[in-house]
Amino acid sequence: MDVLNILCEQSGEVVSQQKLHEELWPGTTFSSSSIQRCIALLRKSLGEKATGSSIIITHPKRGYSIGVPILFKPSNSKAPITFLKKMKVLLALLCSFCLLVVLIFSLRINWPTDTSFPALTPLTSNSHNEYFPTYSYSGIYIAFVRELASGQQQILIKDLTTEQEIAVSGSFSNLKTINWAYQDNGLTVVSEVGGKDKIEIIAFNPITQKVTQQALTIFTSTDKIVSRVEWLSETDIIFVVKTDESTFSILQYNLVQRKKILIHQYADNEVYLIDIALSPDRTELAISLGEKGNLYTLDLLDLLSKKLKQLTTLENGIHSISWHPSGESILVSSREKLLSISLAGDIEQIPISNYKMIKSASYSKHADQVVMELGNYDIDIVELKINKKPNSSKVVNTSALDLFPQYSPLDEQFVYQTNRRGFFQLIVNKVGREYVLFLNPQHEEFYGFTWSPDGEVIALATAHNLYLFDMASPKEFSIIKLEHKIYIRDWFNQDDALLVNVIVEKKSMPAKFHLGTGIVEEFAAISVSCSAIDEKDNIYFNYNNQIYKVDNNKQRSTLWHPESGDIENIMIAKNHLIAQVNHEGVSNYWQIELNTGNAKPIFESVATDLTISDVTPNGNSFLFYTSFQVNKELIILDMAN
Repeated sequence: MDVLNILCEQSGEVVSQQKLHEELWPGTTFSSSSIQRCIALLRKSLGEKATGSSIIITHPKRGYSIGVPILFKPSNSKAPITFLKKMKVLLALLCSFCLLVVLIFSLRINWPTDTSFPALTPLTSNSHNEYFPTYSYSGIYIAFVRELASGQQQILIKDLTTEQEIAVSGSFSNLKTINWAYQDNGLTVVSEVGGKDKIEIIAFNPITQKVTQQALTIFTSTDKIVSRVEWLSETDIIFVVKTDESTFSILQYNLVQRKKILIHQYADNEVYLIDIALSPDRTELAISLGEKGNLYTLDLLDLLSKKLKQLTTLENGIHSISWHPSGESILVSSREKLLSISLAGDIEQIPISNYKMIKSASYSKHADQVVMELGNYDIDIVELKINKKPNSSKVVNTSALDLFPQYSPLDEQFVYQTNRRGFFQLIVNKVGREYVLFLNPQHEEFYGFTWSPDGEVIALATAHNLYLFDMASPKEFSIIKLEHKIYIRDWFNQDDALLVNVIVEKKSMPAKFHLGTGIVEEFAAISVSCSAIDEKDNIYFNYNNQIYKVDNNKQRSTLWHPESGDIENIMIAKNHLIAQVNHEGVSNYWQIELNTGNAKPIFESVATDLTISDVTPNGNSFLFYTSFQVNKELIILDMAN
C-alpha cells in the first residue's frame, strides 16, 4: 500500500527502486528483490501482469511510475476522486486476508523458537597452522598436523579424555594426508619425498600411548596419490592415484601380496577427483568429483558389485567428505557450509555460525561432535605500473578473498569481487577510494563480470540472474533472468552482447550472449579457457595450450603457442595479446602481435604467486591477484546441544 501511495504522490515521474526502498525501509540495506515483490503483489491485486501493464509501468534501469491520471479533491475534501480509493479498499481486504492466512498457518505449525547455533570450541590453543584432523575409530583420539614456524610439519595425537598431546617423533615437510590405520593401531601417512609419493604406517599403542620411532613404508608411487588412505581390512587399503592429467585410478592394494587392483577409473579431462570416504561397514565408497563450471558430484561405488551411481550434484565446492557413523548419510564440507547428504540424495544444511572455509570435517564415534579445519584465506590485489621503471604496489590488502580486478575502459578505476563479509560482493576502487557496487543480499554465487566498452555499465552473472549496473547512478541496476548458466568473459565492441562460456555436455564452450534477446550463440564445440575480444570483435581463447583466433566469419586460426610451459591467462591490450605462461615454478609474460603472431617477453621469471587479471588499453598498468595466504585452526562442533 505504501508503494502505491509513493507512486501516486509522484504521479508523472519515474521513482527509482532505491528511492522506494529508502522511503519504505530507511536505514536498511538496499534489496531490489523486496521492491520487485511489492510491485508484483500490487499488479496481481490490480489484475495486471508485468508485461503490458498500463497502471504500474516499468522503466528499465530507471524505476516505476503510475500510468494513469491521479486526481485529488481540494484539501478540505474528505477523499480522492480516482480509482485510488477502490484500490485502497481492495488492498486492505487483501492484506487482511493474508494476515488471517499467516495467523492460521502459524497456529498449525510448531515454529522453532531457539535460533542459537551449536557451540564451536577450539581443539588446541596453539597459534600455528593446524590441519588434517581425523578421529580415531574409538573416538578417544584426534590426530592432526601442526605447521611450525620453520615450515616443518609435526604430527600430534590428542587424547580427548586427558587433553594430553602426544607428539610423533620427527618432522615432515610434504605431508599430503593422514588417517587412522585399521583398528586404531597406528596412523597412515601420505607424503611426497624425492619426487615420489609414499604411504607409511606409524604404529601407535593406545594402551601405552607410545608411538613407534620408525615409520614403515608400505607403498611407493611415481604417480601422485590424491586421496586419503582407507582401510578395507587389516591387509587391504584403498586410495587414489592420478596417472596423467585426466586419469584418476581408485586402487585396492594388498599389503601381504603387494598387489594392486584397479577398482574404478575416471578418465575425463573435464573431471577431477577430490576425495574418497569408506562407509562404516566397508561396503561402499563415497567419491567426490569436480567438473568445469562450478559443478561438483558425489558418487557412490558399491565395492561388491562395482556398480557406480551418482548420489547428487552440488555447486560452490566440495572440500571433503566423510560418513555418519550410522552409515545413513555423508558429511560434506562445502566452502563455509556443512551439509548432510542422505543415501537418497537429500541435502540438509547443518546449522553453524561460520564464514571461514571448512575442510576435513568428520564425525566423532557417536556423532555428537564434528571436528573440522577452518581456514581464513587471504588474496590481495597488486598493481604494476610501467613507466621508466616498473613499480608495483598492493592496492587492495585485506584479510579476505579479493579477486579478478578489472580496469574500467575510461580510466584506471577498477572493479573486483571480495568475500570480506562471508559472501561475495562487487567493489569499485577509484584511486584508493572504494564503494560497494553490489551488496548481494541473496548471497548469490558470481559467474564473472565485465565492463561495457564505453565504461558506463558493468555486467555481472549469477546462477539465475544477469545484473546490469548503470555507473552513472551505481545504485540503479536492472536484472535479466537467465534460462541457462553463463560465465562472463568480455563485452563485444560492435554488438550489444557478451562473450561468455556455456557448459554443454561438460564442455566449457565460448559463446555470444545477446543482451536484447537472451539468445546464446555458440562459436566452437570445444572446451576452452581464457577468452578475450579485440577491438574488431575477433575472439581469442586457449585450447590445448594454444591460442586460437575466431574472426567475425567464425573462421578459426592459430595465433601462437608457447615452446614450453602452460598458458595460465590471456588478455587484450590494443593491438597486442598478453599471455601468462607458467613453467618450472615461475611465470613468463608474453606480448603477442594480433596481426602477425610475433611474440616477445615483457616480464620473465615472475613468481607464480601472482596471477595476471587485467591490463589497461595502453598496456602501461597491470592488475594481479596474489596466491592465497591461509590461517588454519581446528574446531570441534558440539552437535549434542
